[in-house]
Amino acid sequence: MSERGVLLVTGTSGAGKSTLIASLGVYDGVLDVLSYVMPHVERDGDLDGDALREPYEDMIVGIQRWDCAWRIIEIASDWPSEFIPRIVAALDSPVMLVYCDAPLSLCLSRNDLRAQPTPAATVVRQSGHGSEFYQELARLNGLPLLIVDTWKQNVHPAALAAARRWVREG
Repeated sequence: MSERGVLLVTGTSGAGKSTLIASLGVYDGVLDVLSYVMPHVERDGDLDGDALREPYEDMIVGIQRWDCAWRIIEIASDWPSEFIPRIVAALDSPVMLVYCDAPLSLCLSRNDLRAQPTPAATVVRQSGHGSEFYQELARLNGLPLLIVDTWKQNVHPAALAAARRWVREG
């Protein structure tokens, strides 16, 4: 088992996952599901619904295949009860689940500002998984959970400190 833990950062598209990760100051060992999604988008056009499952499956295979010390994995809230346990099982490190919480209206407005926005229907579907859902998912999978209210535009320093300690110490 590696010395450090892995942060599994999730939430609705536009909830501030990438911004939170950037604020942690961790630049190596970061995996974003978009690195798997974008090649599919370029090949097939916009992905929505079940078409997004293939990149998630590819990512899990990649995690299992690569001998990499992942520190942070960023995923959106697509089928979390299916994919989060499988991602955790593929890792050889302790995992902390980090849920970035933001209102749907803010996620949609942030999404609209992107060069390649996520389909609005996908953002709406992802927003159906709130903090109560992630509390139960973490409990069922024996994972510590950190809920970050990213909509406040400033993350509480104690939350940042807890996340930094996790990726440094495990």
